[in-house]
Amino acid sequence: MARRAQFGVSVLLVWVLWASWALAAGPATRPATRPAVSGDVPGPYSYAATARKDYSAVTLRVLAPRMTALGAPAREHARQFAELTGARVDVTYVPFDEYYAELIWGLRKKQFDVVFFGQVWLPDVYLFLEPVPPAMLASAQFLAVDPIQKDAARWEGTYYTVSIDGDCYFLQYRRDLFARPALRAEFKRRWGRELAPPATWKELQQVAEFFHGRDVGGGKKVSGVVEVTNIHSANFIAHMFLKRAAPYTKHPDVKGGHYFDLASMRPLINTPGFVEALTDFVAIQAYSLPRDGGPTFTDHVSAFANGEVVLTDSWIDPFMYAMEPGNLPNKVAVAPSPGARKVWNRRRGRWDEFPQVNQVAVVPTSWTSAVAASTEHKAAAFAFLGFFANEANHAADLLAGDSGINPSRAGDLSPAFWVERAGWDPAVAATYINTCRRQSAAKNRAYALTIHLGSQYLKVLAIGVHRALIGRDPPQRALDSVADRWDQLTRRVGVAKQRKAYAAIVALEDRR
Repeated sequence: MARRAQFGVSVLLVWVLWASWALAAGPATRPATRPAVSGDVPGPYSYAATARKDYSAVTLRVLAPRMTALGAPAREHARQFAELTGARVDVTYVPFDEYYAELIWGLRKKQFDVVFFGQVWLPDVYLFLEPVPPAMLASAQFLAVDPIQKDAARWEGTYYTVSIDGDCYFLQYRRDLFARPALRAEFKRRWGRELAPPATWKELQQVAEFFHGRDVGGGKKVSGVVEVTNIHSANFIAHMFLKRAAPYTKHPDVKGGHYFDLASMRPLINTPGFVEALTDFVAIQAYSLPRDGGPTFTDHVSAFANGEVVLTDSWIDPFMYAMEPGNLPNKVAVAPSPGARKVWNRRRGRWDEFPQVNQVAVVPTSWTSAVAASTEHKAAAFAFLGFFANEANHAADLLAGDSGINPSRAGDLSPAFWVERAGWDPAVAATYINTCRRQSAAKNRAYALTIHLGSQYLKVLAIGVHRALIGRDPPQRALDSVADRWDQLTRRVGVAKQRKAYAAIVALEDRR
């Protein structure tokens, strides 16, 4: 008989700041109280409904990252599910730098029933996954998922993943410093404009230069900006560069792809828009957080959260961590990522100047989950993922700043949720909510490089970008090398096969 656990308040200790997409997470570094689960919401995956299931004869084998981001929620929700249903849930935790290989090997060898992974890897794993059942697709829980995340959950028209997370890129800045009258007056004298969240990457460099090395009180000097530039965080470098490049390369009136020319699959990574973005990236290093080898993802999250830097443009994690008690709660805020006033028009082979800033909503890869097609326990596996992401668990995960779970449903952007449950200042909550909504409603979008062997393309790109950042190659030469390697990878995969995969991205980007 399954053990029935009475639903009540459950508190989980979350140990380290979010390291999603970083290298392997190390030992626990800082205890942080996780928000209590409360308010069970009726539905097929609620605590009450889950407690009525008997899976005492079932063992679920789960693959999760060995890091707080997703790893901690996976551990806690596996424990809860086991207590409610009697199932045994064995979670295998793997360091991120080994994760892709373990995911592919484990699915091929039928080692796992449930897997968590980066959505960007879907083209390489969908053949090993069980389609999401119609009943789950029709549930209120799934129907509440943001359309952007729903788009990412399917491949060739079939839903293979259960959405648990939704990522966005944001500009994140020190709200308290931007409000100081003396600093505002000095900035206006120097740059002839108000001190405000920068609207373009050129303006971001001006703000970073203005603050870099400045004593902001108590003898504490700050750096202007922090971005991930450590080659051991290669995925981060690639994603951060593509985010920077999008406003220069994603022309609102030019369709057919901006990573590749869809018709020929010729790489566009070394065209003028990307070169301009890399030139910017190199130039701003003079005002960046000093770290041997360059900041890692962990460095950039912690440095922003503890007040060492004024600006970052990243996943939302630095902001969320900064808002935790003991860091900089309500002294930080967010705004849309910077754009550009000129965009490379690859159709006409020229720069087009824009009276308004060209801002591109870059949709990053998110954590997702799926059930292996080889499992003998499909019902239990989907029940576990439904329970993992039920309303009560999802809310608690959102409130844990280092859980790796970010807004992915319309209800996640309720002002009352962030003001009343998270304790945020209404003005700070408004910057977060409005920026999220603006991203979701944007017409000009760029999606993550969700193609076959995408991780290898990103690694090649990271090496090229890093060579430019350390002065080994000028930007054009660095990206010419990347373009050559990308072309080789495409031929290795097969031009027609890769074009079919890339066409799915282009269809989403070209849709209005």
